[in-house]
Amino acid sequence: MSAFSVIIVDTNIIFSALLNNDNKFVYILFSSKFHFFICEQALVELFNYKEKIVKYSRLSSDKISDAYKIIIKKITLFKEDLISVNSLEIARHLCQDIDENDTPHVALTL
Repeated sequence: MSAFSVIIVDTNIIFSALLNNDNKFVYILFSSKFHFFICEQALVELFNYKEKIVKYSRLSSDKISDAYKIIIKKITLFKEDLISVNSLEIARHLCQDIDENDTPHVALTL
């Protein structure tokens, strides 16, 4: 049995960590025996919302970039191309009426 528990992180968790460094996720990220994974889509979403993150965090763009680098180093990026077609289909069905952007995260969890 592995000493690490695997946790799939969705983009909103990273947003929260960047907006508030007193966030519980930040504490867990740096002080636990969890192995965190995100999908490639999360990086795109974070890039697309960088200005909004800077605005609401009240930190400079450089400080947000530094925090982003620190957080990303603690999380394993999972290539979405490696997720099975079956898992993607099931995830698409589960997410279709809620938030289709969560499909890769749900598929990775499956």
